[in-house]
Amino acid sequence: APSSSNSEWIEISSDLENYESYPNIWKIVDESNGEINFENSLQSGYFVICDDSLEFVSSFPNCDKNKIIKGKSWTTLNNSAEKLWLKDEYNTVFDSCFYDNNSYENDVSLERLSVNFPDWDYSISPNGATPGERNSIAKHDYDIKIDSVKTVISESKIEHHIFIENAGLYQIE
Repeated sequence: APSSSNSEWIEISSDLENYESYPNIWKIVDESNGEINFENSLQSGYFVICDDSLEFVSSFPNCDKNKIIKGKSWTTLNNSAEKLWLKDEYNTVFDSCFYDNNSYENDVSLERLSVNFPDWDYSISPNGATPGERNSIAKHDYDIKIDSVKTVISESKIEHHIFIENAGLYQIE
C-alpha cells in the first residue's frame, strides 16, 4: 500500500516467446468490477502500469522509462484485501492476484516468487519494490543456500559442518 506521497502501480511480466500474436488492449479488473485499462503490445519483459507516471518516476527514478505505461483509466486498489485479474479485451484471464489484510505492509510491494508459482511475499529490496526489474524474492533457476553450520572443536582440530539445500527452481545435478 502506498503512503500518501506515492502513487499506486502494478507491475506485470510477460514472456511472449511462445505466442504468435497478442492483443494490445488490456485491463486489470478488481472484485467490484473496477478497471485499470491500458494498451501495450506486451513484448517480453517487465512493465509497470501506473495512474501517475510522473509521480511514479519521482519515486522510482531508476525504472526504465520505456517500461512505464500510464493507465487510460484507474480504479483505486484496496489496501486491506483485493482480488485482481489481468484480462485481454475479450475478458480472457491471463493472470490473477489475491491479497488480504495479512498481506498489508505500508510502502512495501508484494512480489511474486516466480511466474510459474502463485506464491507472493513482501519485497526485500531496500526500496520496498523492484519495478521494471526481477523481483527481489524471485528464485533463481539454480541456487543453493546454507541451511545450517555446525562447528566442532576438539583438542587438535576444528571441524566445520556446513549443510546446504537447494533454493532454486530446479534440482542441481
